[in-house]
Amino acid sequence: MVLGICEPPMTGLGGDVFAIIHDPATGSVSGLNGSGRAPAALDAARLREQGHDTIRLDSSHGVTVPGAVDAFDRLVSTRGKMSLAEVLAPAIHHAENGIPVYHRTALDWATFGDRLIGPGRTHFTDGGKPYKAGSRFASAPQAAALRLIAPDGAEAFYRGEIMEDIVVTLRAHGGLHRAEDFANTTATPVDPVRRGYRGHDLVELPPNTQGDTAQLIAAILERFDIAGLAPDSAARIHLQTEATRLAYGVRNMFPSDPVSGRPYDETLLSDALADRLAAQIDPKKAGTAAPRPAEALHRDTVYITVVDKDRLAVSLIYYVALRRLGQEAADRPVPIAEMILSMSASSMISEGDRMMLLPDTRSITPSS
Repeated sequence: MVLGICEPPMTGLGGDVFAIIHDPATGSVSGLNGSGRAPAALDAARLREQGHDTIRLDSSHGVTVPGAVDAFDRLVSTRGKMSLAEVLAPAIHHAENGIPVYHRTALDWATFGDRLIGPGRTHFTDGGKPYKAGSRFASAPQAAALRLIAPDGAEAFYRGEIMEDIVVTLRAHGGLHRAEDFANTTATPVDPVRRGYRGHDLVELPPNTQGDTAQLIAAILERFDIAGLAPDSAARIHLQTEATRLAYGVRNMFPSDPVSGRPYDETLLSDALADRLAAQIDPKKAGTAAPRPAEALHRDTVYITVVDKDRLAVSLIYYVALRRLGQEAADRPVPIAEMILSMSASSMISEGDRMMLLPDTRSITPSS
């Protein structure tokens, strides 16, 4: 949770969480999907009637209900040895007292800071200018929100004044979010998907993540003698690029949220598909089909791996999509800009699109 203070352009309370947990006592591997859903009142047909064919990056319709807080609450209560208040104490301390801005974070601020408007510019700039490396960033409003969450957990985030602040702000910008959308938000236990790669198991979460796409990329590359190529050679980079391009193209054909009633198609896991795609790669020439634009929108994320002394292992993504960085921040007693930043860039609303937005569903994640 401290990362929301250390790297606000990349992550925060308004983001999503995905986790894979290895239990050393049983040897089992489990998953938790803490990504947000679209508001129940929002659907593609309604947006088409309003003249939209995609969701703009600056639209409140692209803001899903944040799932991170419920996910962390569940992880701490089911797997942790500390209370949530103890876990949040360092984040509260740094939010109140400030923390030095690192070079990488300063670069994000300089790159995306011009998107800040209104209260977001107040909360996330240093006197109207991007924070520079070595300067100190503090956020009393975030500390206040964390203090509300610490004793009561997810309940304080999804049903109290924090939720009210988010809903009021989003609806003022045209969003269809309601208190019920937040009250109904829960992180979902899921079974990870395994796929072999050269004698190892690649373990990923199922859609709406892009884990199966990563597995497909690996399966395509398994058809080539990658080990015989230098890591920085043109030939190896070409193969990796082509495998990624082809896997992304296939990914765009499949729905993002199997829970919505669109069942997960295991075609992505088939050896036949990997064989067919690998055969399309010309070692001497780049392919011509470009991936859809969503792939270029967000290429980095926050990833953490932790193994404790008992060998309990957690692989975790905690991110805010597209770095909107408080563009629509509320100016209320608890103006936590990050809470409205989890944006699903790939929520296409063209009729017939298999990733088409549906009410109360999870859209494909840009970076998981």
